[in-house]
Amino acid sequence: MTSHQKSCLECAKSKRRCEPQTPQCPRCARIGLDCVYKNPPVKDLSQHLGRKRARRGQAHLNQPSSDGPLSSAPSGDVVPVLGEASPRGTKTREISGKLSVSPIPKTHQPLYRQLWSPGFHPGSPVQPTINRLPLKALMRNVTSWPTKFVQRLEAPFIHASLRNASILPPPLEAAFGACATYLTKTPKTKDMVMGIIERRVLQLIDLDLSILSIESHLACLQAFLLLHIIQLWDGDARQRAQAEMQSYTIENWALMLHMRVTEASKEQDTPLDWTSWVTLESARRTTLLTLLAQGIYEMHKYGVCSCM
Repeated sequence: MTSHQKSCLECAKSKRRCEPQTPQCPRCARIGLDCVYKNPPVKDLSQHLGRKRARRGQAHLNQPSSDGPLSSAPSGDVVPVLGEASPRGTKTREISGKLSVSPIPKTHQPLYRQLWSPGFHPGSPVQPTINRLPLKALMRNVTSWPTKFVQRLEAPFIHASLRNASILPPPLEAAFGACATYLTKTPKTKDMVMGIIERRVLQLIDLDLSILSIESHLACLQAFLLLHIIQLWDGDARQRAQAEMQSYTIENWALMLHMRVTEASKEQDTPLDWTSWVTLESARRTTLLTLLAQGIYEMHKYGVCSCM
């Protein structure tokens, strides 16, 4: 009988989730195991949704980016403009006359899952005892973010000034519509609603972050996180499996954003104005809470967390 096993033998033996890659999957590379496949990895639909996008995220880390300008909403709030790129070849440029932003450095950056630090992770032989009560409280908090965003335009990673803006950044506007539709779903319409969310996520993943400004990158990550939470905690088995594969992508997006704002902060010779500070601080908080939400899900499902 033909075997369709895609995971490597070590991951299958340990009953761990495997991300098939050659010459080694990330787990075997991380803990120093011999990675052998019964069926060598090939390109198929699941790889298109998972590893191909993870590699695309890795490629973005090694490509220069040009940052688009900020546009001002009628209320005076800064709104990112998608699709507007600055001329290539410039090392730095001015945004709103205050914030200088450098392209993404060409230095090699490993994928998030290839980063390792001592401590417990899914490959650890010892499993810690988990207090479920605080974990459930954290889960309720995280899963409430899409609802709070729709009802009050509030989320711990979105600055309060956004509530006074006359328009939302395009990615957040699309996420707002998808989240609002999700809150009004019925048992008969749930499949259609989850399909809308799935398509919105795929549209975000197909964006080329290397040509987006920090502000646009931030808005895309915030929209991705809101929809990702819905898929992880309230999707069916297929939606949850897709969201788990896309976890590598959203973590890479978060680390890329953190790297860009760190570089931008280092290059400032004068204090930032209020708008620029809000942008950089929102990016830092969004990065932190993206990794936190992913870590809470892993603790809930696996009992351990690989996030650093």
